[in-house]
Amino acid sequence: FAQMGEVELCLPQIIKMFDEACIQYTIEEIIRVLHLRDYDNQGHIAKDDFCEALTALASGVRSVALQELDALIRGVERRLDQMARELTVTHKDFADTRELFVGSIT
Repeated sequence: FAQMGEVELCLPQIIKMFDEACIQYTIEEIIRVLHLRDYDNQGHIAKDDFCEALTALASGVRSVALQELDALIRGVERRLDQMARELTVTHKDFADTRELFVGSIT
């Protein structure tokens, strides 16, 4: 993971790379799609997410709305995965407590 501040320091290199490849962009688009990849709003971005954001812009996926939708879906997927992990732990804790209780009354 990299902090968003560190990522934004890379903007001159990103701009240079896009300019050399004749990729159309606005600085606001670059910043917006990078911030969209901060799925948990903790101020950091994973390397893969950083690469995916820039690749999407470079390949012509210029619609920020599409990238916003993608970011929202990924965020929901991550939250659902976290909830499933927490439910698994809760279920195991409940089963262990039930077993102890049943064992103590028999």
